[in-house]
Amino acid sequence: TLLKLQGFAVPEHAFISHEIWLQDERAAIEHIKATIPAPWIVKPHDDGCSVFVSKVSNDTELENAIHALFAAGKSAAFVEECITGMELTVGVIGNAQPCALPPSKAVAVAGILSIEEKFLPGAGENQTPAPLARSALELVMRFMEAAYVAVGCKGYCRIDCFYQSPEQSPTDQERVVFLEFNTLPALTPATCIFHQAAEVGMRPMDFIDLIVQLGLEEHGKLTNPLALQTEIVNAKASRQRLFER
Repeated sequence: TLLKLQGFAVPEHAFISHEIWLQDERAAIEHIKATIPAPWIVKPHDDGCSVFVSKVSNDTELENAIHALFAAGKSAAFVEECITGMELTVGVIGNAQPCALPPSKAVAVAGILSIEEKFLPGAGENQTPAPLARSALELVMRFMEAAYVAVGCKGYCRIDCFYQSPEQSPTDQERVVFLEFNTLPALTPATCIFHQAAEVGMRPMDFIDLIVQLGLEEHGKLTNPLALQTEIVNAKASRQRLFER
């Protein structure tokens, strides 16, 4: 809602609590159908990493997916519009003046990324930089930086989104549709955020050190703020050179 109020595109969505579901399942289904065009993405409101996420196309599948969430002990279901486009994940680093890293295209074998594809080495595929035109990549990164500031992120995060070409977008103009902000994303050896950092010349430990420095800056304990600013500027310059190749 915060992003939508500030002019960013987000999927249409509905929040269905267990209490509402128990009161009248049919009314809940009809509310979803009236609010969100099919097909739908069903997920728990309090989980991540693709846990219990499913794509459904009709009333029966929708009902079964929501039942499965509540049977697993979840207190609410979050139902979203299924967005068509290229799924991207983008690391962003910085405090007041963030730097978006080169976007990665997330490749899902079954249409929705599994937890194994996200975190197990060799189980998933990310293409970094994403196979988009330079102008589209730059558009995505501008949106990432603007949304990062709008939400109030600090240090680093990884933002999941869809890029839509004019042909895919309901507005007939290219769009970036925000899905999720991972404000403390995992830093496993297979994480694509390290791949993105490598594209702008940062090794994994350089990236982690930069996160620490940003934390010190935020708490007023950084001894050399100019050096930190220089690192962010250098990252943006490296990113620019990457897209000029």
